[in-house]
Amino acid sequence: KFTSPLKNKLIYVEKSPAALRSPKLRKRVVMYVNNDKGELIKLKIPKSCRAIIIMNIQSYAGGHRLSNEGSSDDGLVEVIFVSNLVRAVTSLSVGPILPFFLFKVGAQTNKVCIRTKCPLHFQVDGEPWLQEEGVIQIKFHSRNAILEKENNGANCGCMGNGNDNVEYSQ
Repeated sequence: KFTSPLKNKLIYVEKSPAALRSPKLRKRVVMYVNNDKGELIKLKIPKSCRAIIIMNIQSYAGGHRLSNEGSSDDGLVEVIFVSNLVRAVTSLSVGPILPFFLFKVGAQTNKVCIRTKCPLHFQVDGEPWLQEEGVIQIKFHSRNAILEKENNGANCGCMGNGNDNVEYSQ
């Protein structure tokens, strides 16, 4: 169990070698995003994808830029697909000097709906948890200093029922 930030970091160090052989997500996750017209469309997950990063602040892991696209005040979140740990570390370390190592953004949208088909490890604002099969909705709401949990009865539409009504807004 994750009980403290220090313990979490020690667990990350211990588990990092396992990240090199983490499972591919294409058959484990279905992702929907809003297009320019506000319609929810299925986003194709690359075959080699092992991690998905959704961000709005254009920095990750202590201020590192992953992409040159997007802005914190454009009302959109960026979806980035990561194929492996080595590629991610390379981008974080040499991306500022060699911009061609930065990630390409898979989508820029104001709403993301992720449907997990099996238990998967997630992280929000650096805090990890094991997500059971279900739906996660991420919607750009406004500029807040923290993520806030909303229970508004809204459904992203990717499941077809009204049971999935939690949004995380930033």
